[in-house]
Amino acid sequence: MRVDSALKIWILCTVSGYVLFIIGTIMPVLSIPLMLIYSCPALLLSHEQGLLRALSGGLIVSLALTLFLPPFFAVTCFLAFWLSGAFLGVLSRRIEERNDLLIVGVTVCVVLKIAAAFVTWRLTGFNLLAPDAAEMERYIMALGSSSLRSLSGGDALKFKEMIVEMVNYAIMLTPYTMMLFSAAEIVACLSLSSYIRARMGKGAFFSLPPFGSWSFPRNILIAFVVGFLCNIVSEGSSSAHLLKQVGANLDAVTRSLFIIQGLSVIYHILGASEVPKFMRVALVALAPLISPVGNICVIVGICDMGFDLRKKVGGKPR
Repeated sequence: MRVDSALKIWILCTVSGYVLFIIGTIMPVLSIPLMLIYSCPALLLSHEQGLLRALSGGLIVSLALTLFLPPFFAVTCFLAFWLSGAFLGVLSRRIEERNDLLIVGVTVCVVLKIAAAFVTWRLTGFNLLAPDAAEMERYIMALGSSSLRSLSGGDALKFKEMIVEMVNYAIMLTPYTMMLFSAAEIVACLSLSSYIRARMGKGAFFSLPPFGSWSFPRNILIAFVVGFLCNIVSEGSSSAHLLKQVGANLDAVTRSLFIIQGLSVIYHILGASEVPKFMRVALVALAPLISPVGNICVIVGICDMGFDLRKKVGGKPR
């Protein structure tokens, strides 16, 4: 009976991993949200039955993908998502501290994403970590060709300059984008796998703390200062591209963390003021979309790291 149950879980996880990747590939509108949970079947299988069982399921999924998709899709699925989930499942059984699990998980995820990007580059010639700027500009220009035709000469030139600047900035922030996506993927997969396991009656193994108590280490302020100094130094030199990229990515990472912590403080204060939960969730969800509010959240997050603002409104656990 135990063997039948284990085999059933292996089949369900393997089939669901294959279906998720196929749907994400043929339906681009769903690709980004589904990419956050591609690793979930591997994580759950690895947590339940071990690394070897999870890897065997990943190999079956990859081989099945080659029947309908180019080989690099199968390689990407295995390296970037299935391996990541399999190792995260092992880590979830060995690391009890939630923060340590998240940090190690994100590190493993980023390393495997880089490995997948390298293999994809060798197979296809397209470097996901350093895409061709001119090609991206041509693609965006083609998408906006109808709007571009309606502009006068000067406005069209400004539009092209804006596209060039946007593309170059997006390429510069590739490390930040990869880290942000990896963190979101790790949290989503751990939360979903733990929820599924709890629904199976086996108990949850991961949960996030209440949003109103989220707090990041104070040494993030050091990274913020380093990024600020890198930006200042690189402004005076046209050749300091690496320094400029380091500064831009540190600034983006720390700003995102400050916004999240600032929103957490606001959520906590609203809760202490007995504001209904649905209103708190709506305000927190909409706040980052409004630029001035986002800047306020950054300031609140920085102040909370230094002075523990929530302690003055009902207290909070560190």
